[in-house]
Amino acid sequence: MDPARWLDKKEQLFCYAYDAFVEESMPEAVIFPETTEEVSQILALASAHQLPVTARGAGTSVCGGPIPPATAW
Repeated sequence: MDPARWLDKKEQLFCYAYDAFVEESMPEAVIFPETTEEVSQILALASAHQLPVTARGAGTSVCGGPIPPATAW
């Protein structure tokens, strides 16, 4: 995957730690897949390593849905 579609630096991840809800939780990484094939590969890899995945759209939710769990690891 193109490194430009992968974020793992704290300053890059901060804006993905919240939505319009009051809770925050910093993700470990953010990946921007462009095809269903990439989504499948990412989810297969995460499953094989028992890594949690949180799907996110625009981040405009007001219920905390796209925020990763604080106890993910």
